[in-house]
Amino acid sequence: MKLLKNISLKHKILFVFTTITILLVAIMARVSYESVKENYLGQAEAHVKRLSSYMATAIDPAYLGFVSGDSSGQAFKMYRTILKNEVEKSGLENAFLFDRQFKLVAMAGPGISSAQLGLNQTEILSIAPGESGVSFPFHDDAGRWFIWGFYRLNDFYFLGIEENASRLETLNQLSRTFWGIGLAGVVLTLISGWFIARSIAEPVEKLVGYSRQIGSGDFNAQPPEKINGEFAILKNSMRQMQNDLAGQNQEREQMLAQIAHEIRNPLGGIELLAGLVKENLKSDEASELHLKKIIDEVNGLKGQLSLFLDFSKPQSVHKKMVDLGQLSREIKINFTTEIEQKKIDFKIQNQLGSVFFDAGHLKQILNNLVANSIEAVGNNGQISILANRQDGAVCVQVKDDGPGIGKSKLKDIFNPFYTTKANGTGLGLAICKKLCRANNAEIFVENNAGKGCTFTLRCCW
Repeated sequence: MKLLKNISLKHKILFVFTTITILLVAIMARVSYESVKENYLGQAEAHVKRLSSYMATAIDPAYLGFVSGDSSGQAFKMYRTILKNEVEKSGLENAFLFDRQFKLVAMAGPGISSAQLGLNQTEILSIAPGESGVSFPFHDDAGRWFIWGFYRLNDFYFLGIEENASRLETLNQLSRTFWGIGLAGVVLTLISGWFIARSIAEPVEKLVGYSRQIGSGDFNAQPPEKINGEFAILKNSMRQMQNDLAGQNQEREQMLAQIAHEIRNPLGGIELLAGLVKENLKSDEASELHLKKIIDEVNGLKGQLSLFLDFSKPQSVHKKMVDLGQLSREIKINFTTEIEQKKIDFKIQNQLGSVFFDAGHLKQILNNLVANSIEAVGNNGQISILANRQDGAVCVQVKDDGPGIGKSKLKDIFNPFYTTKANGTGLGLAICKKLCRANNAEIFVENNAGKGCTFTLRCCW
């Protein structure tokens, strides 16, 4: 059961469908063979009993006591002649007379031994005088099948006949035929099961991928094609949900942009007036500090509003080949002061050369990630920008040896307005995720084995 949980829907359907068919085919083949075999043996046993009873009418057991081990005796010759005549008339393989110690008295032909008769001791001795019985089918060294019939002439002597049971070999061949038909049925089941599984699993997989795109905020995602039947109804419902979510998201972004715009204008006026007051103010150190604090706070608010606007406005994408080496060096230069203050070991390891991305977006993403790493690491810390291929995809990573991110926070780190900083807005990483999505890329974070964490930007092109 654990194995079934770990495999895809298509393989589950194929596995279950094939397993049930194999079991049914195996049961039907076995039941069919056993039924035919039982029916044939029943008929063969009845036939042999009738023949043994009929042949017994030609045997007078009164002279059996005169038969000695000498084959030239008159009694022996008489009984052998009788047996041969009856074998010729009935078409049997052989006929023979024996006593209760399984000693042969007379035979129509060779090939019978007391040891062979002893193997059927239980069946023979259980026959009452005047009644008949049969042995289990057996075959000789040449593979020919036979069945013996027995008739008890009196308390001391028995008549035995040997009947050809060649149809048992035909039955065995029929059994192989049953299994061959069953194998062909399994092959056809595998083929039909594969088509059925694919017709069910492929639309499901496409719709799951489509729902993931919608869930990640990609409201421009195109619904999968070639989906019919009931799955088409589900696709249309998901398409309607996508349109509804896109409309709600657009309304939210427009509202945020409007709020930010309405707040930014009075903040600009406050900043201007505070600057004028500061210029005209007589030398008063305390007042100057207060005005400077007002201006700094206003600038901080304007910066936060800029982030709100960046997050809310639609992103236009202009992809081109971006030189990662040059971009990484530019970012390092941008943070030269911070790197020197903390004596950070900043490394660039580029194995790609370039990547197909919007240059402005990629620079904004890496600037944000590097800024976070610089803030996280301590003095003499380490930060690396790495670019390579992993599993066929282009990966750009920012790795540091800071304290890392708590496991409970990893799943929320890219959510808008979620922050672990006292003065953070919670939009930096959300904007990074939005820019990645606009460029058909993904971004994720994981803690390093030692310490620190690694942010990975992954894209396929």
